[in-house]
Amino acid sequence: MNRKLAVALVALVIPVFAQAQPRSTGPAAESELSIRMKGFRDRVLLDTMAVWQSIPGPVAQTFRNTLRVLDSLKIPIASADSVRGVIHHHGFVARARLAGKAISGSMRCGMGLSGDYADSWRVSIAYAVFVKPDSQNSRLGIALLAGANDVEGVSKPAVQCGTTGKLEATIQKAVGLKAIQ
Repeated sequence: MNRKLAVALVALVIPVFAQAQPRSTGPAAESELSIRMKGFRDRVLLDTMAVWQSIPGPVAQTFRNTLRVLDSLKIPIASADSVRGVIHHHGFVARARLAGKAISGSMRCGMGLSGDYADSWRVSIAYAVFVKPDSQNSRLGIALLAGANDVEGVSKPAVQCGTTGKLEATIQKAVGLKAIQ
């Protein structure tokens, strides 16, 4: 009877222990990509949200091209780790424009009487860009997370914003074009 109880306990404990292990390589990597954003109740792991596309060329070249594209779009970069292949920012604030265009083209934060909240509210944005090897080419993964706050009147709770996919597509296309040049 004791043996059956011990086997049952082990069967319950091992899956819980395995799920509790960090998925990234080290505590710094885990904390950098685990984001708490206004409008979201829980932390979000950016690496679980990435949308991937194959890019021609080696990983090092794709990483450099990605840095150039983000810089040309005036998207702030907080960290660029070429060893792990990660470029990210844990949260910057944008008002009205992002990458030279209206934020509402990239984010959906809801609508009010004055139009899209993304164009008139303060939008906090976090992102991560991943560059990984893919046989002879590279894979580029982009994850965006955003929340918005009303800047006028009485304090209101923040709202979640969803991405339209246009900014990710713009970045992926520009990096791909640089790889061809």
